[in-house]
Amino acid sequence: MLFFIFLSGHTYSQKISKTLSIERIRLKNMAFCDCVTYASLSSKDSVLIVNDGSAAGYFELGNYSKEAYGLIDSLAKEYSKISYPSKEGRSLIFMKCLDFYNSKQLQNAIIKSDKYLLINNKN
Repeated sequence: MLFFIFLSGHTYSQKISKTLSIERIRLKNMAFCDCVTYASLSSKDSVLIVNDGSAAGYFELGNYSKEAYGLIDSLAKEYSKISYPSKEGRSLIFMKCLDFYNSKQLQNAIIKSDKYLLINNKN
């Protein structure tokens, strides 16, 4: 009996861990999409991003409260304003946003957003 209780507790813990991992990836992906959108809006090379709904898609799939999305969106907006000059004068929007996507700053913000996770709200 004790083994069964331990096993079911371990399975639940694995499920929570997997859910957390999936939700963090969605939030991180949304951050990238937000960054690209904001950077495109302020760029003369705004190619295709303005009408893209990817960030909204990640928002719809996610299970965080609005506070988490607001925090990540604000970070993406601020990061998109950083100047990334090219030697040839070309736009480096994706480079800038991939740097943001892989930044410690974003990683820390996503971990801090765990407190806003609403588990079992939409799945």
